[in-house]
Amino acid sequence: MDLEGQWYGEQMDAGLASASLEVTGVLESRSLEHSSDDDNERRHAGVAALYDWCYGGDPQWLYQTTRANTIWSHDHGMYFPGAHVWTAQHLVAEVEAPHPLPMPLTGVSVAELHRLADALEALALDDIGGVLNWVPATWPIDDDDLRYLGWFLDERRLPTAGRLRTLAAGGAP
Repeated sequence: MDLEGQWYGEQMDAGLASASLEVTGVLESRSLEHSSDDDNERRHAGVAALYDWCYGGDPQWLYQTTRANTIWSHDHGMYFPGAHVWTAQHLVAEVEAPHPLPMPLTGVSVAELHRLADALEALALDDIGGVLNWVPATWPIDDDDLRYLGWFLDERRLPTAGRLRTLAAGGAP
């Protein structure tokens, strides 16, 4: 889908933007449901990892009813401390704060929780920086804020991995 032009009253330029492919046949939910459907037991583990590591907010997901209630994550504008207006000060203030999902997590894949913990433990600061380098220079964020974001994600990866392992063992994250 070409998003160039007017989009909800904002001008969108061609190229990298904040958007994703349209998923059809979905219902929105603010709770984790259908853990036994499709591959959701694995996907729910990913939701838990992303939410804690990136300090999620405004939990909401799409369930694709035409595909056995596959869960899709969306609307990531409320991630990181301070949500869509986060600053380096927000990141520094909350870097050590656990931030698990604010709802029960049942029927989740223990193996996937361990795999995600392994992936976070293996992640290097250069890997995080490589992703942050994709942010277009035209976006309203400066290099110092991106460095703080990289630092924040790097500092949170090992504690988040530990909380995922605790969750896998049946404990509270």
